Amino acid sequence: MKFLKNLFGSGKPQSLPEPSDRCLNSATYDLTPAKITSIMAAADSGNIQDQALLASEILEKNADIIQALNTRKDAVLGLPWHVQGSSDDPRSIQIASRLEDVLRSCGDAYEADSFPEMLSDMLGALLPGFAISEILWLPGGEIRGFRHIPQHHFTFAESFVPLLMTDDAPEGIRLDRNRIVYNNARIHGSDPVRGGLIRPLAWLHCFKHIGEKDLLSFVERYGMPFIAASVDPATYDTEKNKIKSLVRNFGSSGGGVFTRAVELQLLECRNNGAAYFTLLEYLEKAVNKVILGQTASSGDSSGWSKGDAQSQVRQDILESDCTKLMRLVDTQIIKPYVLYNCGPDVKLPRFEIDFTPPADKEKLSQVIKTLYDAGFELSAEDASDLTGLKLTRRTAQPSAAALAAEAPPSELAAWLGPVAEALSDVSDVLDVSELSNKFGSSQAFENTFAQELLKARKEGEKYASQN
Repeated sequence: MKFLKNLFGSGKPQSLPEPSDRCLNSATYDLTPAKITSIMAAADSGNIQDQALLASEILEKNADIIQALNTRKDAVLGLPWHVQGSSDDPRSIQIASRLEDVLRSCGDAYEADSFPEMLSDMLGALLPGFAISEILWLPGGEIRGFRHIPQHHFTFAESFVPLLMTDDAPEGIRLDRNRIVYNNARIHGSDPVRGGLIRPLAWLHCFKHIGEKDLLSFVERYGMPFIAASVDPATYDTEKNKIKSLVRNFGSSGGGVFTRAVELQLLECRNNGAAYFTLLEYLEKAVNKVILGQTASSGDSSGWSKGDAQSQVRQDILESDCTKLMRLVDTQIIKPYVLYNCGPDVKLPRFEIDFTPPADKEKLSQVIKTLYDAGFELSAEDASDLTGLKLTRRTAQPSAAALAAEAPPSELAAWLGPVAEALSDVSDVLDVSELSNKFGSSQAFENTFAQELLKARKEGEKYASQN
């Protein structure tokens, strides 16, 4: 590792790893409980190189750990965020908008990490206990991006703060705090060498490794057929090699060649290896409990809010991770950025992550509906603040009956209206059965009906002349 002081402010990383840094002894090779004890004892004295390598390499060899860790990281990285300026300071609002644009656009594909990648590296402090990324400052106080520095390049042998070990200073040098982003996981006290989840996870990984080896031995011994060839002594002496080759050609299954005088007994296992699978299942649940805070596996997530990443991490752990990141960005990125670009007189903007659980928004919506049914009504601004959604009030649409009542009558409707009313009056007055009983004959009924129709026509003409 090289450290070039003269590159500060150029937008290039000052810490430059060398290809030879890859040729390090593996911490997970032939991992045993005794080796884990030795690694942690060395870390307790401040020499964290092997513990940091163990935290890195364990992700390459344990699917349960990397799945759970990525789930916890993705639960935070998938949440919306923004930079919020102080409402009573116009300059703070302006610098907040400018800084948010910088954070969303910084980084490249070569040597500058993006802002989300830096957040992911900071969340990676969960295993080794700490994480450090260099801020790549540009001339004028702008940010080009970030650059992660692997944990095994640091030492705590002479202090409780990380010292970067370089070729020129193997004892370590202290980095300027305004040039780095430093996250101390603080899972077990303030000492970073003891504050990572690697300590319990290393034992779980070791036990799983031993259990998997025993399970594979069990499968090899009892899960594959054993081929036995029994021949007479004369054939054994002359055709032994040919028969061995024939047995091997059956595949990877075991086999043996012996004379008929040899008594062979093939022992069968009384169980199907359920103890090994029970052990591995227990270790998987323990890993999820340590990292996610709950024991459900990836296959059980469908019952938690459709299986999204946020629902798989316990809510209090998710809020704690978000709060730590917000505090970290506020003090180690926003504060020096505002100081370099605006001076100390501007109120500092805040980095905010919306970690409100979706279930709470659904409950709030039900509360708002209940209040509305009870006669109370929220303004669009208050409803937006409560739900986190940008709401606007919908314009009420008139009903079809109201539209018909407001429309002007057509000429046909104006002409038929009086006639319809008059005929309605006639139908109310006339009753065929009563008229038949009253007049007794069809002729008298027809005369009376004609008179009523004439009366209805006169009423219609009178109504039309008045309107």
